[in-house]
Amino acid sequence: MKNAFLALLAILVIFSQFMVYQRTSGAAGGLPVLYWATDNNITRQVTVDKYRVWLKKNGYPDMDVKVDNINGSLQKLVIQGAAGVGPDIMNLFGWDLHYLNQIGMVQPLDDLMADLKVPPENHDPTVSNELFAAGKRMGFSQNAGTSYYFVNLTWLRKIGMPPPPERWTVEAFEAYGRAYVEKANRDRKVSQRSFFINYVDRETFRRSYGVSYFNETLTACALNRPEHVALLKKIFDWTYTEHFLATRAEAESISVESGKGGGNWTSLFHNGTQALVWSGLPILISLRECAGPVDLGIAECPSGGYRNSVSRTYATALYSGSANHKLARYFLLYLTSEPHNLEIAENGDQMPPIPSFRERDAFRKPPAWPNEWNAHRVYKEKSSELGTPSEYSPFVAYNPYQKVERNAVDAYFSKVTSAEEACQTMEEQINALIQANVARSPENRARYDRARAVQARIDAAKREGKKIPLDLVENPFLRRYYRETGKGL
Repeated sequence: MKNAFLALLAILVIFSQFMVYQRTSGAAGGLPVLYWATDNNITRQVTVDKYRVWLKKNGYPDMDVKVDNINGSLQKLVIQGAAGVGPDIMNLFGWDLHYLNQIGMVQPLDDLMADLKVPPENHDPTVSNELFAAGKRMGFSQNAGTSYYFVNLTWLRKIGMPPPPERWTVEAFEAYGRAYVEKANRDRKVSQRSFFINYVDRETFRRSYGVSYFNETLTACALNRPEHVALLKKIFDWTYTEHFLATRAEAESISVESGKGGGNWTSLFHNGTQALVWSGLPILISLRECAGPVDLGIAECPSGGYRNSVSRTYATALYSGSANHKLARYFLLYLTSEPHNLEIAENGDQMPPIPSFRERDAFRKPPAWPNEWNAHRVYKEKSSELGTPSEYSPFVAYNPYQKVERNAVDAYFSKVTSAEEACQTMEEQINALIQANVARSPENRARYDRARAVQARIDAAKREGKKIPLDLVENPFLRRYYRETGKGL
């Protein structure tokens, strides 16, 4: 039954793509047509229109690019790729790009782009781990950024609260949160509670204690540590005791109530139901649609000692099975251009992918939105100072191990298991995924065995109390963490 369902799903996905391509085939003037699988974002067609102008201005081959926002999910891309009918151009988050690269669906770009004038500044170094694998380029950035707490300064002034600090220890965060919860809810019913925050990003929070998903060589999970247990208990306390953020039941209730008035999580931030929301810059797109601008601030994740943020990009890659690589590569080149970077600066869809464009007033001071200027400045500065790439292991796919972590945390928050059991479960199950993946091919096994030999050298240095040679560390977070904390050499 399961196989029959998957087969039916594959047929429907391929048929949906066929219908999209059939409906949009036949560009005016007999131009070649390329298909771009991306998210449902109204700015994507603007990007295509500006791309066509840029092609003409630079004397590059003209082409029509059709935006396909129906078939952009990872599952659909995998099914299409297996059937040999994938889109020419794909927008992907870094973790999905790594996965598709592992299964052979991504076209390598170094040789393909070699004869084009790719500018020296062609990506943000803080997202290099998203765009490269084993030193080879897989994609270019549509945009780039990270996440912080956006602060509704207008709401805080209204209830008599000072703005929070841009950086804070866990203790300072808790003190401010308690003051906020008391003041914001003084005259409110429990059912109309205002929450201090909407979310705690566990990856950023645990990195502040030096805890990473993986060990130095990315060969094993490293989440079963006392620091991780303690911070899970802290988040639990913030949820159920301090009421800094909503429980699942409270969040569902808020969603129902806000839905009656057409609200969403951005409107909850806008109206003060949540004072701080964890987000990247795209929050600005929906905030600009709310009635009445609010003054915005930025605050970091509370720190256990090591301030950081996780840098990410919305990447653009080429399907390896496409017959249009020579044309599609111009779209990648366009992502490094001034027109594209200024478009991202103006529409609020994260930061421009090329860092130098973030210094322009188009990004720092969008003319129509002076209420955002402070947030743009602080966001840019902190992203440059604190941004560190995500860590991706070549020995396990991202989505499966993320699911393991979510399930373990959900079990703890549902009071089914303890925090200690949750962390042990994460490590055991993720390591089992690694071993299953390594066993699938001799090539994976050989690479894994070489990395484990390096890990043995690192572990020996730790036992002897020596500093860790940074040239042995493949994990980008731990490499920076060791360097900046004096634990590496």
